[in-house]
Amino acid sequence: MEPKFGFAQNLTRSSFSFGESNSQSSLFNPNNSSNTPSNEISSSSSHIKLARKHAEPIEKPSILEAIDKINSDDAMLQREGLKVLKKGVSREDSSPLIIYEIISSDICERILDLAQTKTDNKFLLEALWLFSNILSKSSREASYLVQLDVIPFLFSILCKNNNDFSEPVMMAFGNIAADNSEWRELVINDDNFSCIADLCNNADFSNESFINIYAWSVSNILRECSEQNPEKLIPFSPFLYRVVVEAQAKDTLTEATLGCSYLSELEENLEIFKKELFIEKIIRQLSSRKGLLLTASLKIIRNIVFEMDNSFEILSKYGFFEKIEGLLDHKSRNLRWEVCWTLLNLVAESTAAIDKLLENKIFEKLLTIIKTDSRDVQTQALEIIKISVTVCEENQIIKLAEIGIIKELISSLKCKKWRPIIFEALSAVIEKVPYIINDEENDIIIQSIDDSTGDSDAIEPATSLREVLQNNRNSS
Repeated sequence: MEPKFGFAQNLTRSSFSFGESNSQSSLFNPNNSSNTPSNEISSSSSHIKLARKHAEPIEKPSILEAIDKINSDDAMLQREGLKVLKKGVSREDSSPLIIYEIISSDICERILDLAQTKTDNKFLLEALWLFSNILSKSSREASYLVQLDVIPFLFSILCKNNNDFSEPVMMAFGNIAADNSEWRELVINDDNFSCIADLCNNADFSNESFINIYAWSVSNILRECSEQNPEKLIPFSPFLYRVVVEAQAKDTLTEATLGCSYLSELEENLEIFKKELFIEKIIRQLSSRKGLLLTASLKIIRNIVFEMDNSFEILSKYGFFEKIEGLLDHKSRNLRWEVCWTLLNLVAESTAAIDKLLENKIFEKLLTIIKTDSRDVQTQALEIIKISVTVCEENQIIKLAEIGIIKELISSLKCKKWRPIIFEALSAVIEKVPYIINDEENDIIIQSIDDSTGDSDAIEPATSLREVLQNNRNSS
């Protein structure tokens, strides 16, 4: 009986649980078992690899005997030897010595030749699982198979449309794409790349295990989408749309949402992501506790929903403003930054959104961020306020003043790096509501302007603000 998969609950990207490494040291160094994540993949979007697990330990003598069997001319011995190798690399804690013996013996090249010439489907399936599991190891081991042209081989198998092979093949592609952008480009630029989209779009959604693997693999492939190949990537949108709308498993949903967020970066008009059922699901996901899912959902909202003519109505209808307020308290600094970036886009697009932000006390949260958060998140919060006072009406500025926003802007002039932003904001405020600044505050502003004469970034907004203050004084 084939061993069951043990990764269905581990499709997160917070750790490399199967020995992921991008070390560039010698490929055949059995003592190098580093589990350091790739430098290319940030901590907020790391892509783990997946391996088919096997419980029984495999000793080195068994591996050497298995290699001898595969090198024989006996088909039964070849299959027996292949099973041993597959089990040897299926363990999560596979010994580096076992991997070393397999790679250094060049037996993979022999297996690849046999898999391409044999008509034995059982042998082929065992070979596919072996390759997939090796690809799930470090980049050193994976690069060996990539150099053997395993990618064209995998595509040749996928194009046979045999469902028995699709699971290990898709896992192999996901593991290849998880490593680096160069290998992702090799996959995307293959002449048979469209076979992956065809497989996914025609997948049996009753098989949750397959959909789980497909969504994970596609998400890895689409990461850092190339603007040069949008026509190759957009065909994945129907599959990802359906997974987001129908998926129940949280990990599968996260992978599909990440895939959608990568596609949303393309300039192509992805009409399928503008369907209300999809948008409702994306906004609903803002109640999740998973940072990756939240970040991907926010990116889709920025890139897709904000481009729609009725974006404000849709966001209001599905409770976006109520959900976003809670996210400003999230423990993740990166996520708070993403929320602020989303709000910045929002207030720039719709003045009606400012009333919603006031109604849901979001400006109070921004006020707290300016006082207590990290510098980059604080700067984003100030940008939101600057854009808001630039586009809003007089009554809205008065409401902002009532909750302390204007006073905090003046107080924050102590930070020289923020002065260009604050000068622009205060210019808009004073032009619309001249009486909102008292004499003491006026003196503080003038002093800050005088102190900024040597700051090239602040010169222009400071000059504009000085003119606004002078005009205000003359008119009064």
